[in-house]
Amino acid sequence: MPRTDKDNYQNIAMMLRDLPLGYTADVSDYIVFYWDGSELAGAHLSPDNPGVVDETFAVEEVLCLVPEVVEDWLKAPTFTFRQSVVAWLSDAPPIDAGV
Repeated sequence: MPRTDKDNYQNIAMMLRDLPLGYTADVSDYIVFYWDGSELAGAHLSPDNPGVVDETFAVEEVLCLVPEVVEDWLKAPTFTFRQSVVAWLSDAPPIDAGV
């Protein structure tokens, strides 16, 4: 039985939760997922500097748009530590900010 988008989301989230903050799941040459401390998040890599995250996106959108890319990645997952993710997370306001 093929995996669903929800299964893929949960599998990727589980893998990243077990790694230190700052690691990305390198789904493609331009798409990565990372654990933000509370949920799975996604980002595009910079076209000028592929080692740096550039712009965030909703993970659910990518899982629906490119399921075959995610399925291929799950067969042989690769991860990279990215200091830019750590910087984003350290600059982010607390989850309950503004409440």
